[in-house]
Amino acid sequence: MAATIIPQAELQTPDLDSMDEDLFGDLMLARLRAAPALLDESQVYAIENSIQRDVNRRAAFAIASVAGADLLEKISADREFAVAVGSVFLSLDEVKARYQGLLKLFEALHARLAIAVAVREDMEEVLAESRTEPLH
Repeated sequence: MAATIIPQAELQTPDLDSMDEDLFGDLMLARLRAAPALLDESQVYAIENSIQRDVNRRAAFAIASVAGADLLEKISADREFAVAVGSVFLSLDEVKARYQGLLKLFEALHARLAIAVAVREDMEEVLAESRTEPLH
């Protein structure tokens, strides 16, 4: 696939509504080529470690696995459990914000990979094989 050279100014301010499909593809490839990594290695390890040590996430999952009636009963009957639930409740805004940040990262990565895999002539076959050979 021969790539069109796109001026730097067009990388920043394209008129997407009037752009033909080939030029749009070339623009997306040029942007991807110019893009830095989404994370560096230290950020990857920091995120992974943070997730593994996130006791509020673990506690939230544990509490989410309790049926509503049981949750009400446990909170009513057990002050220590009620305090723990309160702690999770108060932490959830921070937990949600942290995972919203990861969601944004994964959305950016999804878009990046859609462009990257499209350079292959056998993209459909690669994706079909990927469905049967997932990462472990």
